[in-house]
Amino acid sequence: YESDYRDYDILRVDNRFVLQSSKSPEIVDEIPEGVDRIHFADFAVALDLDGVAGEAYRPGTYSVPGVISVFNLLYITGSPTEKGSLRNIYVMRNNKKIAEIDFYQFLLNGNLTNNIKIEDQDVIYFPFYQKHVAVTGAFKRNSVYELQPQENLADLVTMAGGFNDTAFKERVKIFQYGVSQRQIKDVAATDFSTYLPKNGDSVFADKVNESY
Repeated sequence: YESDYRDYDILRVDNRFVLQSSKSPEIVDEIPEGVDRIHFADFAVALDLDGVAGEAYRPGTYSVPGVISVFNLLYITGSPTEKGSLRNIYVMRNNKKIAEIDFYQFLLNGNLTNNIKIEDQDVIYFPFYQKHVAVTGAFKRNSVYELQPQENLADLVTMAGGFNDTAFKERVKIFQYGVSQRQIKDVAATDFSTYLPKNGDSVFADKVNESY
């Protein structure tokens, strides 16, 4: 293929592969049986029905340049699926875990710790995430964040870039799923550092009342 790998998605359907254009999803090319490698303008991708590396968006075996890092490979593979973890990425070598990477350290802080060089036959494994919490309202960066078990509400606010200029900073509302219905609770700013959000929570920051 004359285009770069990033212009396509390799999809696995039953025991076969299809190639779909990421720019024009209606363009689908079925890979003939017996083909074990696809050559693009920038990479060659080896197809492997047994090489599923956890919750990878584009699982498979990759033929890559001799000098490539974990973060480069994350870009090529499209990172994990929505069920996969960005906080606990495993690098496996000779069936042993040699590194555990928290990609948030790079995304949020520019920290390249553990951006190790990939060697032949290494495996990048994405386990399932453990905790997703949504942030909405008067924050600088509303999104869904993956939290580690020990991370608290103050950590989450920091991930979201803090409050924006119009936010009421003295408390937030937590929307949480109970046994039979969704519950709403207020958490004061003084408790941010001790409150541990639960998986599926949604944190809302209100605006300052502008009435005069």
